[in-house]
Amino acid sequence: MAISLAAADVHTNESMRDVLRRHARHRSAAPALTFVDFGSDRRGVPVTLTFGDLDLRARAVAAELQSLTAPGDRVALLLPQGLSYAVAFFGCLYAGVLAVPLFAPEGRGGDRLRSVLADCGPRHVLSTVAGRGAVDAFLEECPDHSVRQVIPVDEIPAGIAGEWRPVDVDLDEVAYLQYTSGSTSRPAGVRVTHRNMVASCWQMRTQGAFSEDGVLISWLPYFHDMGLVLGLLMPTGAGAHSVHFTASAFIQDPRRWLELITRYRGTYTAAPDFALELCVRRVTGGRKIGLDLSTVTDLVNASEHVRPTSVAEFTAAFADRGYSERANSAGYGLAEATLAVTSTPLAAKGLVHHFDRAALGRGHARTADPAAAGSWPLASCGTTLPEVDLRIVDPEDRRPLPPGRVGEIWVRGPNVADGYWTRSERDTEVFGARLADGSAPWLRTGDLGFLSGGELFITGRLKDLIIVDGRNHYPDDIEATLAESPAAGAVVRTAAFSVDPGDGESVVVVAEVRPARARAAALTAERIAMAIKECVAAEHGLATGTVVLTRPGAIPRTSSGKVRRSACRDLFLSGRLPTPDWS
Repeated sequence: MAISLAAADVHTNESMRDVLRRHARHRSAAPALTFVDFGSDRRGVPVTLTFGDLDLRARAVAAELQSLTAPGDRVALLLPQGLSYAVAFFGCLYAGVLAVPLFAPEGRGGDRLRSVLADCGPRHVLSTVAGRGAVDAFLEECPDHSVRQVIPVDEIPAGIAGEWRPVDVDLDEVAYLQYTSGSTSRPAGVRVTHRNMVASCWQMRTQGAFSEDGVLISWLPYFHDMGLVLGLLMPTGAGAHSVHFTASAFIQDPRRWLELITRYRGTYTAAPDFALELCVRRVTGGRKIGLDLSTVTDLVNASEHVRPTSVAEFTAAFADRGYSERANSAGYGLAEATLAVTSTPLAAKGLVHHFDRAALGRGHARTADPAAAGSWPLASCGTTLPEVDLRIVDPEDRRPLPPGRVGEIWVRGPNVADGYWTRSERDTEVFGARLADGSAPWLRTGDLGFLSGGELFITGRLKDLIIVDGRNHYPDDIEATLAESPAAGAVVRTAAFSVDPGDGESVVVVAEVRPARARAAALTAERIAMAIKECVAAEHGLATGTVVLTRPGAIPRTSSGKVRRSACRDLFLSGRLPTPDWS
């Protein structure tokens, strides 16, 4: 039975600004956000803002913005991960302007930044004193930008907080623009309303039983929806303590994530699947000494395809450090739904289930013995969040499908966003979908999946589906198979897709290869390509028309690490995939 949003949370008529102000009044000295800087110290240097501090600094930023902007103006956040970023975002909410969470222009993502700035037209940019020079230099290279002024957040004196003028907040007005990672050169800005934001945070903490007693640990970037909503807004809304550091610090040494969980007795954390694999590979032997993961009640694996082997290996590797299998969780969501659609309830058990691969190819989900040939392990993405309505729909006739049938995932609920910024032509197609019975509006996700036992399982993207001889093949499945192939030791990642040369669909696999690893494993380019073809044929009964070996990093990915298969297909067709240096 669905829970009434109004009955379940007495604060649903509050905006996120109102929630933070309430915490500042009643829990002023309680820690809100700790940022740990690993730049100059191996153990990291922590700096903490209490709820009172965060409110004060947000009001100061808001006062500065109110003297320069009008309500509804867009303000781009071009800051590095840190306390100033959190202060900047809340300052925008307090001022009544639309924050556009982005990232500091530090030699990467320049094309995407230019596309976003051109799309949203911000008049002001929030940066830091240290980062202003790079922002100014970047803007000089964007002749058509609309920015009038760059404002260093850490230069704004806290003393002007008293000049802030509270503005009325209509919960159905847009609060910020969340730009999707995008598989095209033009990212889309999702219009997230104040109601979407509050509802999403309430849904996630209700499903995960997260309260002000919890401690969240996160390295996820704030410019990504999971880092912003789950990492920052959800714990702030709950009045809980969150501890953050940078993604680069995690990549440099994944033990830092586990060490901060230990130090702060973290209860809740989240990461894409690759993070689990990285910890298993690099936090071994004596490096596990001193870690205590027994406090973790919820580790949400989301943002990219969940590999059951990663979950199993992480659980086994850190069981002696107190990590419990019951903490394993997964979720499904998208920026158009503010963040989450489903997640694993805290009391649920059994993340991984096995299904018959051949039956799934025909659009039917049938359970299978894990040891049987043709068994495909899939991680459950959990059940729908409170107040979320989810249907599996035939994308052709738009009729809902019963449990166990594969179709497109359609969603509606208070967390579904308002539409796209400057993309009204797509709003009806994506946000205003109508079922065959006339019910509307629904959000068409473009993702394929099925329901089994009330749980959601994802099989792939509608546009990425490979159809050969009337059978469906899912790229995620093929790529997961290749991760276990004899050539896996030399291959960084793969992308599988189909092309039609005129005589029917043909499968292409692009593989990023490290030549040094290949030489160490006595693998030539020919042997790697043959191993890939044999693996796909043996496991999927599918002939691979072409195998392309390319350099690490050549396969396009989103900011959350998902493979952009359509963009990879474009590079393949245009012959622009670089060849590995075998010398």
